[in-house]
Amino acid sequence: MNQRITTIPIFYQSIWAIVGLAATICANFLLAYTTNPPWMWLQKGVEVMPLNISCQVAAVMLVACLGGRKASTLVQVVYLLVGLSGWYAVFHDGGGWGYWRNPSFGYLLGFVPASWLCGSLAFRLRPTIENISMSCASGLITIHFCGLIYLLLLQIFNWFQGMPFAFQTHALQYSVYPLPSQLMLACATALIVSMLRRLLLY
Repeated sequence: MNQRITTIPIFYQSIWAIVGLAATICANFLLAYTTNPPWMWLQKGVEVMPLNISCQVAAVMLVACLGGRKASTLVQVVYLLVGLSGWYAVFHDGGGWGYWRNPSFGYLLGFVPASWLCGSLAFRLRPTIENISMSCASGLITIHFCGLIYLLLLQIFNWFQGMPFAFQTHALQYSVYPLPSQLMLACATALIVSMLRRLLLY
C-alpha cells in the first residue's frame, strides 16, 4: 500500500538546499557516461561510453527527490540569480544578464517549476523506483516544455541578439538529441534516490 508522506525533516531540507546548489553547479561541468550492457561484460569487458550531455538535469532531479519541492526550488532560483548576476560563470556558456538571450536559457528557467513538481510528486507516495521514476519523468518533461516555449518566444520576438534564429535547429539540439540520454540518467537517478530514501528513513 502506498503511504502518503506530507513532511520532510527540516534537517534534510537544509542539507539538500546547501548540497543542491553545489551539485547543480558542479554537475553542469561533469559529463555523463554509460557502459555497454551487463550481459556483454563477459564477452567484451566493461566499455565506458560518453552520453554527450552533462549530469546537470540528473542533479536537479536528485535534489528535488531528496530535498523536496521547497528546498529544491529555492536552490534553482538561487542558481539562476547567481548565473545572471555574472558573479560566477555557472552556466554552460558563461553567465551575466545577457544570458537570457541564449537559446538554452529557457531550459534553465524550467529547472524551477521542474524542481517544484518533481519534489512534490516524490513525496506523495512511497519512495519506490516506480514512483520516483514518475517524479523524475515529470520534471524532465517540464524542463523541455519550458525550453521549447522559450525557443518559440525567442523566434517570435526576435530576442536572439538580432540574428537569424531557427527554432527547429535548437529544438533538435537541446530537446530531441539529448532526451534519450537524459531518460537514462533519470532512471539512474530514480534508483539512487530510492536506495538513499530507504537508508535515510524518509
